[in-house]
Amino acid sequence: MRRPRPSILTCVITLLVVVTLGCGLLGYARAVHRLPDGIYSQGGLARFLDYLYLSLLLLTMSGRNTFGDHFLMVGRWTGALFAFVTVLKLAVPRLESALRGHLMQWLGDHTIVVGQGDRGRCFLRDIARAEGDPPLVGARRCVGIDLASVDRESLDDNRPGRRIRRSRVHLIQGDATDPTILRRAGLRSAVRVIIVAKDDLTNLEITRQILAEIARRGRRRRHLDLIVHLSQPALRLEGPSLLEAPERVSIRPFSLPALAARTLQAHWLFAAQARLQGAAGAHLVLVGYDDAYAEELLLSLLRLGALSDQKPPTVTVFTKDPIDTERRLQRNYPAARTLASSFEVLAHFPGVDLTREEMAAVEVRGKVTALVVTAATDTQAMALAHRLRGQAHRFAVWRAPLFVHTERPAEFAQNFSACRNAREIAEVFEPFGDIETLCSLRGLQDWHEELAIAIHEGYLAERLPGEEAPAAISWRDVSEEYREANRRVVDHFPLLLATAGYIVRGSPLLPAAPLVFSAEQMHTLARLEHQSWSAERLLGGWQFGQPRDDRNKRHDCLVAFEELGPMQQRDVSQIQRMTRLLEGAARAHTPRPTVFRERTIGLVGHNVLSREQARWVLTRASQMATEQLRCAQRLGRGGEFWTLVTPLAPGSDLLLTQAVCGELERCSEGSGGPRRFRVLIASPGTPEQLAAAYLRSDPPPQATPDGHATLEDLLHDHDRPNDRRAVVASLLRDFIDGLTCCEWVIDLRPPAATGPLIADQDFAACDDYVLSRCDELIVVLDTQRYGLVSGFNAEQWRQLPHERFKKHGSGALVWRWLQQRPDTTLHVIDVGAEEVTRAQAAS
Repeated sequence: MRRPRPSILTCVITLLVVVTLGCGLLGYARAVHRLPDGIYSQGGLARFLDYLYLSLLLLTMSGRNTFGDHFLMVGRWTGALFAFVTVLKLAVPRLESALRGHLMQWLGDHTIVVGQGDRGRCFLRDIARAEGDPPLVGARRCVGIDLASVDRESLDDNRPGRRIRRSRVHLIQGDATDPTILRRAGLRSAVRVIIVAKDDLTNLEITRQILAEIARRGRRRRHLDLIVHLSQPALRLEGPSLLEAPERVSIRPFSLPALAARTLQAHWLFAAQARLQGAAGAHLVLVGYDDAYAEELLLSLLRLGALSDQKPPTVTVFTKDPIDTERRLQRNYPAARTLASSFEVLAHFPGVDLTREEMAAVEVRGKVTALVVTAATDTQAMALAHRLRGQAHRFAVWRAPLFVHTERPAEFAQNFSACRNAREIAEVFEPFGDIETLCSLRGLQDWHEELAIAIHEGYLAERLPGEEAPAAISWRDVSEEYREANRRVVDHFPLLLATAGYIVRGSPLLPAAPLVFSAEQMHTLARLEHQSWSAERLLGGWQFGQPRDDRNKRHDCLVAFEELGPMQQRDVSQIQRMTRLLEGAARAHTPRPTVFRERTIGLVGHNVLSREQARWVLTRASQMATEQLRCAQRLGRGGEFWTLVTPLAPGSDLLLTQAVCGELERCSEGSGGPRRFRVLIASPGTPEQLAAAYLRSDPPPQATPDGHATLEDLLHDHDRPNDRRAVVASLLRDFIDGLTCCEWVIDLRPPAATGPLIADQDFAACDDYVLSRCDELIVVLDTQRYGLVSGFNAEQWRQLPHERFKKHGSGALVWRWLQQRPDTTLHVIDVGAEEVTRAQAAS
C-alpha cells in the first residue's frame, strides 16, 4: 500500500506559513525600537510572544506597517499570498462543483451512477479510469448521486492500471428521486443511468421517478439506458414491465448474483467437471443458502441440466432455517425438485461443525462434485469455507473444489494464492462474485451479453414474414424474460459442446475449426437444448397448456422432446444459429481459439516390468506417438486438443505418460503455438497406499518402477534406504510434480476411505474411469502371462473367458474395452519375452 503524499497546494501553503512567521519574527526583532507603546514587553519569553503575535497578524493581512524592514516587507507579501491561496483552496472546489453541475446538463454523453456504496464506487472508478480508451459510449465522464455524504477520497485506487482522474467524476449528495437532484446530475443529456441503491424496491422507485422526470421534460434527443440492479429473479423479470418507458428510453435490469453465477459456470461448468471427476452427475452442496448468490447458482445448475450420459443434478442445501428455506423454494420454484435427481435441505448453524456421519450421508446420494459457501459478509464466508475444507480433509469426504462468495477477494489474496496452482481437484479453493469485475461497463456488456444479442438478432432475421411472437421485437424493447432466454442459450452451449466431444479452454468461445455434428449428435444436442429450455420455463412458473397463452404462462411445447414432432426443428435451428455465430466470431477475432475437438487417449499397463521391458516400452511409446497417433500432423492442427488419461501407478503407466508427453512437447515446440494437450491422472489412493499395493505384488529384484533403475538401486540412492514404501511413494510424487502438462489429479477413492490399504474395487474404479473417459487406448501387455505365445490378437483376446482375468488390471481392461467398444482404436505394446527378444535382435 502506498504512503499518502500531501498535495502541491498543501506544500505551498505550508511554505508560505513558515516564511511568513520566520520573516515576521526576524523583522519585528530588528524593528523593536519602532514598535508602538503597549506592544513591547520586557523579558525574553514575553518579547518572543509579542513578536509571534505580530507575525500571526501578517497571515491575516493585518500587519500593514513594515517600519522599512526588508524581512517585514517579505513577510507581509507571503502573508497576503497565504490568505489568497487559502481562500482559493476553499472556494474553488465549490465553484468547480457548481460549474460542473451546470455544464453536465449541456455537455451530455455521460453516465449517472445512483448509489455510492461499494458497488457504486466500483462503477465510478471503472468509468473514470485514466488509462485506455472508453469501452462504451458514456464512459470517462460520470456523476455519482447518494443520500450519504460524498467522499471523493474513497474513489482512489493506487493499483497499477486502476488510477482515475477525479476531474471526470462529479459527486452529488441528495435524493435521486428529487427532480432537482436529477437535473443537477444532467439527466437530460445523459446516455446511461446505473442504479445500485441499497435494495430492489428502492431501485425500482428511483427508476419510476427518473421516468416521470423524463416524461415531464419531453422527448429526448439521445437514447437513455436505465440499468437497474434487481437481485430477486422474479422482480427482475416482472418489475420492469410495471414501468412504462417513454420513447428513446430502455430499461435493463441486471443482477450481480446472476452475473456471478454465469461467470462461475463459464469458468467451471459443473456438469462437465463432474464427468472429469468420474461422477455419475453433478452434485452441488450449498452451505449458507440464505443468500441471493447461492440461489442464482442453484437456478443456473437446474437450468443448464446435465450431459447426455449423466443423471440430473443432485442438490444438497445446508441452511440455518431449513423449514423456511424449503417453503420458500417450493413457493417460488415448485419445479425445482422435479429437475433434480435428488434435492434435500438440511439444517446447519454457522457456529456448529458438521459431523462425519452428516457429511458422509450426503455422499450416499452421489459423489460431491462442487462446494459453494455463502454468508452475510466476506469474512464470515471465508471462515466457514476454511472450517469446511478442514473437516472434509479430516473426515476424507467431499473431495471436491470449493467456491466461496467474496465481493472483495483481493483482501484474502493470500488464502487463495496458496491453492491457485493446486494439482489435485479436491484442493481447488476459488472466490467468485468480485464486484470490481462485475460492477463495470465491461462486466455488464461482456461476450456473453454480446452473443445473446447476436442470437436474438439472428432470430429476428430468420423469422417468417407475418409471424407474430412476443419476442419478435428489438433487443432494447423485448422483455427481460426473453433476454434471459437468449443468455441461457449462450450459457448452455459449452455443455452441448462437451456432449459432442469438444473442450472449451477459455473465453470467449472461439472455435479452432468449423464445428461439425453428425446427425445422431445433432439429435442428442437438440434434445438437451429442449430440456434446458423447458427447465428455464418451468422455473419461471410456466406450465403445459394448449393453446399457448403467454399472459397465463401456458406453453404447448412443454412436453418431452420426442413429442414435439416438427417443432424439434426449432431446437436444431437454435444450435445451428449459435454455431454460425461462433464460427463467424472466430474468423473476425485475432485472439487464439478456445474451442477444440477433444481427443482422449488412455495410457495403462502392467506395474511390474524388467529394465529390458521398460526400454522396449519407452521406444515403442515414442514411435507410436509419432506414427500411429501422428502427433506431428494432428496435434495443434485441425482444431484438436489431446487429453491423456493415466492411472497413478509405478511401471508402465508412468513410462507411457513420460514417453508420449515427451513427443507431444517436441511437437508443440516445433509448431510454435501454445500447448494443446493435458494429462489427467486418476488416483485410486494416496502415493503411500499405492506404494504399499505395488510392494504387495512382490516385484522381483530386477523389476524397475521408474523404467531406469531397479527398486534396489533406488533404495541405495534414497535418504531412507530401508523404507521401500517411502521410496516408491516419493517416486510417484516426483512424477506428478515433474509433469508440467499434468492438469488434475482425480481422486477416485470412495467417501470416508482413510485406511492404509486399497481394495480391489478402488483399482476397478480407476479402470472404469479410463474406460468411460477415453476414445483410444494405449496399453502395455505381456501376452505370455495369459498363455498367448503368438502375440496379441484382438479377436482371440475378446474370446478369452472373463474368469482368466482379475477383477482389475491391464488384461481385464483390454477385455472389457474389446467387449464394449470394439470399433474404437486400441494400441498394444506387447512386452512378452519373445517380443522383446525379437525387437532387441532387430535393433
